[in-house]
Amino acid sequence: MDNWTQVNGNLIQHESGFRIFLTAGTWRSPQHIEPLNANNESALYAAKLLGEGLVFARDMSRNSLLRQKIGRNKAHQVSLALHTTAAEG
Repeated sequence: MDNWTQVNGNLIQHESGFRIFLTAGTWRSPQHIEPLNANNESALYAAKLLGEGLVFARDMSRNSLLRQKIGRNKAHQVSLALHTTAAEG
């Protein structure tokens, strides 16, 4: 599954050229997607790529949310530390 990349927030691409465009919902809960089969892969292979791509996108989305949450927590900790230091000084 490491053959996938995120092109932008709503588009991921496999190294083969197969793309999945998210048109509604989120990667964690897609409501509508458009597979773009640039190389006219067989239906079976395209289905395999679609499944892999959705797992990749969901995991990518989850990791992004975790990074954002960790970033907010660190910013909050720094803010508290600065506030505490200012109050003590």
